[in-house]
Amino acid sequence: MRVRSVVLLGALLAAVGCGSAPAPAPSESTNTDQLVKYYRKKNNLPPSAKMAVTGVHDSSIKGAREGTLEVGEGPGAQKVTFLTSPDGQFVAFGTVEDVTVDPSKAVMAKIDLKNQPAKGPADAKVTIVE
Repeated sequence: MRVRSVVLLGALLAAVGCGSAPAPAPSESTNTDQLVKYYRKKNNLPPSAKMAVTGVHDSSIKGAREGTLEVGEGPGAQKVTFLTSPDGQFVAFGTVEDVTVDPSKAVMAKIDLKNQPAKGPADAKVTIVE
């Protein structure tokens, strides 16, 4: 499954012209109906399942757009991030990640130790979180 995702992302990057001629300006309205129809059919979701495309914006990948597909409603809704070509013909489901950022630092930034019981100096070289 991981290899398939990489191939799909590679095809999407080729479609948006990464590293080649300039891509056309992103359209202001991504074809959300086609995206919803495709996702519904691919995942065998019934017509009654609520689906909405939200937060479509220019991606950090030049020439691409990204957004969120919300499946279901309320607090139980599943949120699926997607990346699409400007014309909406190609899509990859998953998050866009910057490989120049250390993933360990991103995880550590989420850990908040303020007002937590601790032992030893606050500026210790090693911190063990239990």
